[in-house]
Amino acid sequence: MKFVRFFWIIILSLLIGMGCGEGERITAFKDVTLVPMTAEKIIEHQTVLVKGDRIFKIGPADKIDIPQNASVIDGAGAYLMPGLADMHVHLREDWPLHPLDLYLANGVTTVRDLDGREFMLQWRDEINAGKRGGPRIYVAAQTIRGYEKDAPQLVSERISGYDCIKLYSYFSKADYQKAMQIKPDYAEAYNNMGNAFKSQNKINEAVSSYQKALQLNPDSAETYNDLGVALKDQGKLEEAALSYQKALKLNPDYAEAYNNLGVAFFDQGRLEEAVLCYQNALQLNPDLAMAYNNLGAAFKDQGRLKEAVLSYQKALHLKPDFAAAQF
Repeated sequence: MKFVRFFWIIILSLLIGMGCGEGERITAFKDVTLVPMTAEKIIEHQTVLVKGDRIFKIGPADKIDIPQNASVIDGAGAYLMPGLADMHVHLREDWPLHPLDLYLANGVTTVRDLDGREFMLQWRDEINAGKRGGPRIYVAAQTIRGYEKDAPQLVSERISGYDCIKLYSYFSKADYQKAMQIKPDYAEAYNNMGNAFKSQNKINEAVSSYQKALQLNPDSAETYNDLGVALKDQGKLEEAALSYQKALKLNPDYAEAYNNLGVAFFDQGRLEEAVLCYQNALQLNPDLAMAYNNLGAAFKDQGRLKEAVLSYQKALHLKPDFAAAQF
């Protein structure tokens, strides 16, 4: 019976999230158990208020005032969780049950098809316009595998109208770079290339890729954060700190960037500033085990040993196998 309640609370939330042209409609999920997905925990007896397609208030059920004009869903005994995202799907038109309905029925509210076709663009646009029910769809252009004739040139031929494009593993490094030149304003691709270089420990190449991405899109907090990590790996701590600060200027709620800025300050011996950064990170995300561990290290170096132990204990509570905190 509890599973049925769990199932229907997801379905109801999805139907509301799709929207039907009622941008100011308010829906209240009353006295529900939240599954926040930020840690292995649940939060009982919560009320969630949704206006249009945005959550605007969450709090204890006995403290949240529900507007008189709200549609109320009794969540007692049920669970409410964020929508799931499946980032590698292949949509079909010929299934016995419509795939978009199946995704919604299983709580999937975002999908990305990595080998797109034109009918998917129509579905995407109809969902965005509120004319069709379904998850948010991101559609990649038809895959380019790398062994086609003039494979890099296919990028410009196929990308128009699509959200992204998948270049397969048969691309040589030289052809990949040619493809990038054909679509030179594709900032996300440069960011992804930076991540790939960083995973290979090619830090100089990673830095260059992130910098190119930021030339094309200077409003990406994520890229500034990634650049800061790479600069730190180069030992350029002041430049790394500046990059994290730019990320936070663009996104003041970026907990990871606060944590990374704290690390840059810590490595420069700026302990008070590091502590403030870690504390800001934890205010934004109290389930960030790494920030508790880093805060403990800063407290330890300040001689605040009791506070350091408490921070390490919180890190281990969130992540029992956290070797650094155990050390």
